[in-house]
Amino acid sequence: MPTLFPLWDVVTGVALVFTGAKQADGGHPQVVQRVTEAIPVLAAATLNDGVDGVYNGILRGCGLQGRSAAINLLSNWGVGLPLALLLGFVEGQGIVGFWTGRAVSLLVANITYYIITCRIDWEALARKELHMESDLAAASLFSAAPPPGRLSA
Repeated sequence: MPTLFPLWDVVTGVALVFTGAKQADGGHPQVVQRVTEAIPVLAAATLNDGVDGVYNGILRGCGLQGRSAAINLLSNWGVGLPLALLLGFVEGQGIVGFWTGRAVSLLVANITYYIITCRIDWEALARKELHMESDLAAASLFSAAPPPGRLSA
């Protein structure tokens, strides 16, 4: 289900671009102008948000959840929020500034994820997983063969 949300964002963005955003708020000129200005930033944020989800899943699968949480915390609260507030309020960009802060925070997170992902020793991780799997199979309470004297179902 989560994969439908970025798809919906893209479909909505494309529809707004092709209709000139004239349907937003009954076509009020200021709303149309602000939405039209925000669409490229929203598209960048949406794309980076999808990539962010993939990288989060990769790091989670590698057992690096703590690192992923730290990256999210620092990029969103340390980069994104201050930048959004600066651009949105101080620089007077409004909604475009807020979404620019969000897009930049996701970009910072994705660059960091990329660096970490490139540095993972995939061979060692696979060996570790195979070793853990064989240990788990050896310690299993259930065996593949039925106990002596019992017929298999």
